[in-house]
Amino acid sequence: MQSFDIEKVEWQEISPDGTCYTLLEGDKQDPAGGFSYLLKLPPGAWDRPHWHTGPARLMVLRGVLMLGLGADFKPEKAVPYAAGSILHVPAHEVHFDGCDTETLVFGVAQGPWSTLYVNGNH
Repeated sequence: MQSFDIEKVEWQEISPDGTCYTLLEGDKQDPAGGFSYLLKLPPGAWDRPHWHTGPARLMVLRGVLMLGLGADFKPEKAVPYAAGSILHVPAHEVHFDGCDTETLVFGVAQGPWSTLYVNGNH
């Protein structure tokens, strides 16, 4: 059994806006196994329209995740998902996400996993 203390995990900054990520277990590139991760978004962070090669199952642990669908980046169209919300983002579903307050998301996905941005916008 593995357990993780959210306050003690080692974060990797993945965006200049301060968004951080940590792989909890598994291998993102292993097609035979899944993986789990945490994503920490600072207030005001927004990830431009993108899609993933595999489906993701998300649970908002803290804060409010704003999630919008489509290739047009329109934060005002994003839907808020408060702590306790559980989401399924299908493979290849173009979406964008962000937050107004620090937000922590737990995710589970299947490899091989990649994130691809619409028109190369990051």
